[in-house]
Amino acid sequence: MKYSSRIGSSVLALALCSLATGTQAATLYDPSVNILDAVYGTGTGSFELGSFVNSGGSYMRLGAGSSALAGWSVGGAGVDWVAAPVHAAADGVKSLDLAAQTGGWIETLIPTIPGGIFNVAFDAYAGQNPNTGSLTFGSFAPQLFSAAPVADAGTATYQHFVFSYIADSESAILRFEAASSDGFGPVIDNVVVTDPPATNGEQSVPEPASFGLAGCLALSFGAALMRRKQVR
Repeated sequence: MKYSSRIGSSVLALALCSLATGTQAATLYDPSVNILDAVYGTGTGSFELGSFVNSGGSYMRLGAGSSALAGWSVGGAGVDWVAAPVHAAADGVKSLDLAAQTGGWIETLIPTIPGGIFNVAFDAYAGQNPNTGSLTFGSFAPQLFSAAPVADAGTATYQHFVFSYIADSESAILRFEAASSDGFGPVIDNVVVTDPPATNGEQSVPEPASFGLAGCLALSFGAALMRRKQVR
């Protein structure tokens, strides 16, 4: 009962550099705005965007390299993009099972600024058994998360998680991965990345006028990383 996407460097360039000026950049620095949604489109964090085709059982299997899930690249053994009513969602109608059969992963590029504090919040449940997920942000070591298992995916209760990071570069790869799985779960939804106000009440990111440089540096970093991964 269940269901990869690679972001090309040229598409990523447009996504990041389009935020370099004007009101788009201004909204990115609002602590109430999900940076994922601001960069890639509203609904990216809750897996609502893309070309979903129900393969039966309210899921779509995404193999490594699939371009179906907007804003995210997919790797490993693939993931299952799942939908209500068979699979409960924490936000909207879709969610993501990180294991198609065995462990898979999704990742995306987040524009950041060195020294800025960034929160990554999301909802998850383990599946029907105590499966474990892994979250990686930039150069930080992966952090494991374990949510409670559920008896019925259609009425699943999600657990809320929040991790905080101090960015050490102009961009960060955000990755979710199945660390252990029986083939269904962990399931995640409602991924929200924010730049909370600093203790002095100011934002930890630069003013919009300076984002053009930061965004293009982020692009260079991300594109180079993706090229290296393709060569391996």
